[in-house]
Amino acid sequence: MLYLKDSDTAQSLRVSQSSRFQSLQDLYKEDQWNDIRESINKTCAEVLRNKTTEHKEWITPGTMESISKRKYLMEECNKSRTRREKAEAQKKYKAANAEVK
Repeated sequence: MLYLKDSDTAQSLRVSQSSRFQSLQDLYKEDQWNDIRESINKTCAEVLRNKTTEHKEWITPGTMESISKRKYLMEECNKSRTRREKAEAQKKYKAANAEVK
């Protein structure tokens, strides 16, 4: 609670927790810990709520397409039989590789 930056949120958390603890004063010590834990969890869930993050794709479909194109050009480079074919295939591969990176 001491590390909450928003003072309004911290105050509302303190108020709701104190109101919950007033009802727990009449319970036995054995059951008290479970009830305290439940009340803290409920209060935090109500006041603080869970943070939600938006999932972003790691690799976009355009990048995947460029990668598959580069892979195809590498296969063509490896399959070429003459030096001239291999040099042309390497030029195409280098251009595709620069596009991906």
